[in-house]
Amino acid sequence: MCGDIVLNSESRYSKYHNMPSLNRSNIYAKLPSAKLKEVFQIVLQNKKFRIERIVSCGQVTEPGKWLKELHDEWVIVLKGEGKLRFEKGNRLVHVREGDYILIPAHTSHRVAWTHPRKKTVWLAVHCR
Repeated sequence: MCGDIVLNSESRYSKYHNMPSLNRSNIYAKLPSAKLKEVFQIVLQNKKFRIERIVSCGQVTEPGKWLKELHDEWVIVLKGEGKLRFEKGNRLVHVREGDYILIPAHTSHRVAWTHPRKKTVWLAVHCR
């Protein structure tokens, strides 16, 4: 069981079925512009995981900064494209729509490039 879940979408209860309320939304609904800054929105979270929608448009990780998560992070590009750089081996990975990658805990990485004129929509699952 997933535990107590917080879902950021609309909730409806069906009077025709004896079941708890269901939550429904669309990952592409109300995409922010992201022209001024990258936008992080929590879609779903509980004690065991957090799912974020990230919208980028030309943003990169600030120079000299490396991201390093305490837990594994699974990322998929839903729309657009980006490039992730990993500190170990200075490896650059180009990810496009449909591509996903598992970034193990404590792996130094950064966003090296996102398209400057088109939105890149990422879905990140952070395991806890």
